[in-house]
Amino acid sequence: MWKLYSLRGVSVLKKGSAVVLLVLFLLPIISGHSASAQNNWENVAVQEAKKQYPLGQVLFSQQIWSSKKEKKAVKQYKLMIRNGSEDIGVFVTIAYHPQTEKIQSITVLEE
Repeated sequence: MWKLYSLRGVSVLKKGSAVVLLVLFLLPIISGHSASAQNNWENVAVQEAKKQYPLGQVLFSQQIWSSKKEKKAVKQYKLMIRNGSEDIGVFVTIAYHPQTEKIQSITVLEE
């Protein structure tokens, strides 16, 4: 049960708040996903798309799917790029080794 206490005008949660903070802190570690690793692959996808569209502005990027096996992991992103007055949908697929994170292949396809 959560109880809210006031100590000199400052509200303090007691009984259980330490457990909640611990879970929120450890959740990314336990799940094996980190925001920085996710952003790293997304940045690779954006950089590869910018090679084909150097003057294009990336409007948004979104991870579409991912697959992970023993020797190969694959992530696919969809990017919307504004190139001049035209909006272009681009799919970027990145294949890499899951333990070493060495890139095996990158494919960029226009929608």
